[in-house]
Amino acid sequence: MAHSSDVLVRGEPAKLEVKPTPSRKLTQGMTRTMKDYQASLAKLRESSAESRLISDLATGNAKRKMFAKLAKRLEKLADDVECAMTVKRIDEDY
Repeated sequence: MAHSSDVLVRGEPAKLEVKPTPSRKLTQGMTRTMKDYQASLAKLRESSAESRLISDLATGNAKRKMFAKLAKRLEKLADDVECAMTVKRIDEDY
């Protein structure tokens, strides 16, 4: 179901239609499965490894540092997702 709201464009009312996005659908009752979280985790780890490889192969110092920093941040995000998955599993067990 699309939502609409009135906005003014050049002083005239205009209709703006907002279609649901996947994140909006999640808040409307759909739940993510553990497989979705595992897929996100795998993608974060893969992106981190790719960034680390690019960092290792970069010839410029600035690029090397930027990709190393990106790899570190992606690895931290992956660790956070993994931690959240563990907490969710523990909560579901009780």
